[in-house]
Amino acid sequence: MILSKFFSNKLFLILLWFLIILSINTNIDHLVSIETLFNQSKLKDILNPIRLYLSISVFFFLLAATITNKTIGKNFYLPVIIFICYQFVQIFSLLFSENNNSNIIYNVHSLNVLLFLNIYLTYYQNKIKNLLVFFFSILFFLFLVFYFITILKMFALGVHPYGYYESIILFVDDVPRSSGIARTGLCLFVFSHFFLIKKMKKLSIFLSSILFIPSILLNQSRTILAIFIIILLMIFVLELLKKNRSYKFYLNQLFYYLLIPSFFTILIFISSNLFYKNIVPQYMDSKVYLFVITKIIPDKDLRKIINSNDEQQIKRDAKTKDSSNKKVKIKILRTNDHESFSSQRFRDWKNIAILTNQNFLFGYGTQADRFLIQQTASNALLYAYSSAGIFGLLSILFIYLRYFYIFLKSIKVFPSSNSVFLFSYTILIIFFLRSIFESSFAVFGIDFILLALAIYNIENEYKKYQG
Repeated sequence: MILSKFFSNKLFLILLWFLIILSINTNIDHLVSIETLFNQSKLKDILNPIRLYLSISVFFFLLAATITNKTIGKNFYLPVIIFICYQFVQIFSLLFSENNNSNIIYNVHSLNVLLFLNIYLTYYQNKIKNLLVFFFSILFFLFLVFYFITILKMFALGVHPYGYYESIILFVDDVPRSSGIARTGLCLFVFSHFFLIKKMKKLSIFLSSILFIPSILLNQSRTILAIFIIILLMIFVLELLKKNRSYKFYLNQLFYYLLIPSFFTILIFISSNLFYKNIVPQYMDSKVYLFVITKIIPDKDLRKIINSNDEQQIKRDAKTKDSSNKKVKIKILRTNDHESFSSQRFRDWKNIAILTNQNFLFGYGTQADRFLIQQTASNALLYAYSSAGIFGLLSILFIYLRYFYIFLKSIKVFPSSNSVFLFSYTILIIFFLRSIFESSFAVFGIDFILLALAIYNIENEYKKYQG
């Protein structure tokens, strides 16, 4: 009961939530001894282990609070219990396989989210919107940073943002893939539409038209583009069901959500290309340009550099005094197999299924896809199967079916539902669709946190609806 007293303090809860969010992108590479930690010279090498150890500390605190308080322990929704069991099956499988036991840290992060949300809702049942706003405020800041870097690359190096960069920005070891930035832009667009549009319509339209939707179009993730179109159609249908919209309203929606973002995206492509061809050659030997390509733009790129061996060649070209007289064609393209439209996903799915079948009851534990095929499973069901066996597979299937069932039961009240409920279901649809081609919420990350928030929101609202 002593631990429970802390939860009456909202500031303390926000701090806990911040520490949980801060654990995003921490991994087993950050597990270092205290002695090693204090001998680090770089800031990121100090901050990353601290983020990790804070997350572990939060876990033991939340676990102790849940166990010692009967009220908290009784408030778990069934899907949350399934998710918690899913985490523990992964841990069990991890300990009894040759997979790296340190991967348990991802389960710790996931359990932190589930335990915290349950505690928060126990004390503040109708205040979960505050957590959403706080989370999206941080997400928006990070989005601006990485989106700025994306645009900067286009202007400074004449490169397309589609691909993956390895870099260090704000103590983050790896900049999100293009699909990750597009995913974030899509989620921010949905948040803006359901929460900002009523009170700050002009701001919502501006952010969606100039920032969020262009980020989806620029990064050209096929999955996110398809989901964006589906979500846009869903928004139109919801408005249509309200029966009080004129045709001008829909024209405005098309103008703000399609025409302006498309125009702005094309403008960025054309202007960045012209800038790189006509302006950059004049300043390749300047200190500013050297600073941009060596400090702001990542030092190491995992994509092919056409007509240059590596990034050091870029730097040498930039330092060459007569480089402005040369036609240096430097384009960075993502390494793709042109014979595979799915980026070899079907091959990977087949391989991971065959390997997991050898231990189909329990799988191989957390991050089993990396252990078995040395890369992501690119599918939530297959990731769950490989990491937690049959139970993992059934857990994810249960989540799909559970919210399809709730959708059918509450479809009549959807148009008149509150913004939190509509937002939560839209987020659910985004990640259910994304989980077909990505591991998504099956592993800890932004997808998992947002899905957990959506689940708690929907279960809470559905409980009221049943009552």
